Amino acid sequence: MKLKNSMHIFLLAFIMWSGRLPAEVDTSRELRVIFPVTCVSPGLANALVKIYEEKYKVPTKIYSLCTGDAIKFIKEHEGIEEVDVMLGHDREAEEQFVRDGYAVNLRSVFFSDYVLVGPKEDPAKIKGMTDPVKALQIIAKKKATFCSRADSSGTHALEMRIWKMAGIKPKGDWYLKTKVGTSETLLIANRKGAYFISHGATFLQMLETIDLVPIVEDKKNLITTYEVMAMNPERFPNVKYIEAMHFIGFLTSPGIQKYIAEFGQEEFGKPIFFPMAVKTKKPQK
Repeated sequence: MKLKNSMHIFLLAFIMWSGRLPAEVDTSRELRVIFPVTCVSPGLANALVKIYEEKYKVPTKIYSLCTGDAIKFIKEHEGIEEVDVMLGHDREAEEQFVRDGYAVNLRSVFFSDYVLVGPKEDPAKIKGMTDPVKALQIIAKKKATFCSRADSSGTHALEMRIWKMAGIKPKGDWYLKTKVGTSETLLIANRKGAYFISHGATFLQMLETIDLVPIVEDKKNLITTYEVMAMNPERFPNVKYIEAMHFIGFLTSPGIQKYIAEFGQEEFGKPIFFPMAVKTKKPQK
């Protein structure tokens, strides 16, 4: 099946224009979608899939995997258990995944903010800074305890990008590699009195169980973008390609982009995901 980029764009444009599934849709098996953990834990992934299933009657299964683990899972399960759609938040790794022929039609969906958190005592004396690069330089210089997920997540990829900008390869007893998820790392950082770059919504969810506080916030560097892609039907002949493209059209449609922009505001008191596929109107003051 030779599907050039122009055909991907044409099919996505048709889906977004019509707002419906093409006649060729196959509902004989569930649509399988990988979401990053940072979309699953705040409830966004389940909320989006519920809307999709109710509107289009397409059974959909969610896999919750970090971006690097998702890429590894797809490669290792080739020909065994097909995935149709993947959302990730490590753009560099995703673009390589597309170049390697595993996925097509990479599209930006939204971004989410992160925060450098730490103990109230703030041993590195960096609270209130707005430049996370300089903050990490001070942490490294003072050897203040810092927790890193040190895994294949988009969260860790963001941390390493900032260390690279700081010109530092972190190592030593002060740099703790947790090898666990964000919630678990927040608990470890809380016990150790350590700093950590956390997904903003996950940190807010943990406030009742930890004593860490926001130390550095920055809307320029402390963010990660989330992208969606369909698996390449030339490589995965059993992929539900039309349905995958429809799901991408659903995520990037104006109505769902608006829903994403408003998601979590009641629980967290502020937006936690910010649309990228379409411009949404700012709320009236």
